[in-house]
Amino acid sequence: MEGNEANKLLKNVDVLENLCRSREEKKVVMPFAKCFRTFKVAMDLLCQPTPELNRVLDAIDDFRESYETAKLRITSKVHSFVCHFGPFIERTGLSFAAISEQSHESLHCDFLTDWNRTGLKDGSRENFGATLLQCVVRFNSNHI
Repeated sequence: MEGNEANKLLKNVDVLENLCRSREEKKVVMPFAKCFRTFKVAMDLLCQPTPELNRVLDAIDDFRESYETAKLRITSKVHSFVCHFGPFIERTGLSFAAISEQSHESLHCDFLTDWNRTGLKDGSRENFGATLLQCVVRFNSNHI
C-alpha cells in the first residue's frame, strides 16, 4: 500500500480492531494494529515543518519494534524508513514533507483530470498546443 491507500488504513485502525470478535482474533490483529499506529505517529512527526529529532528517532524506534513484533518481512522501504530517515533529518533538518513527491504527484493527478476533459490524446493534432495552454491557464487559475 502506498499514499492514499496507506493513509486510509492508518485512519481506520480502530475499525480493524473492532472487527475482531474473539480473543484469538484480537491476539492476531493487535500486533499489526500497534504497528500501524506507531507508523502513523512516526510519519506525523516526520511531516512536521520542523521535526524534533529526538521525538522522531523515538517514534521510528517504536515503529521498528512493533514491526518486528508483528513478524513482518523487512522490505526495502521499511529498511529505508527505520535506518535512514532519522540520520537524514539529523544531517539536514528537513522534514519528510519537504522532500516528498506526494504534493507533486497529487498536483499531476489533479491536472490530468482537467486534461482528460479536453478529450485530446494525440500531441500531433493541430489544436493541441492551444488546448494545452487553455487547460494550464484554467487549472492554474483554479489553484491559486
